[in-house]
Amino acid sequence: MFKAGLPPVTADFTTPEGTQSADLALAYIALNGTGSPENFEEYNSYYSNLKVMFHDTLQANMDKVNTAILVKIDADLKVTADIDPEVKQRWYPTGILINY
Repeated sequence: MFKAGLPPVTADFTTPEGTQSADLALAYIALNGTGSPENFEEYNSYYSNLKVMFHDTLQANMDKVNTAILVKIDADLKVTADIDPEVKQRWYPTGILINY
């Protein structure tokens, strides 16, 4: 505390649910719009921050995201109809960049 440098303990803010949310987005990307991940229904039980993590993972991998992936995500999860403003703030720009 009185010397320059990193703290003696590095804080880890990851949670199993957050990892699962990011993994779901990566699974959609890996399937390339040809199928749905096994646990895709769990997205609907996510609270707002977990949904944000899902969409942030999509945006972090924009070079791998295409229209087919967004069509499949929207068909499975009904993201366009989600009333959560945090979701809309991420979903609409993603769709615009991919021309969805």
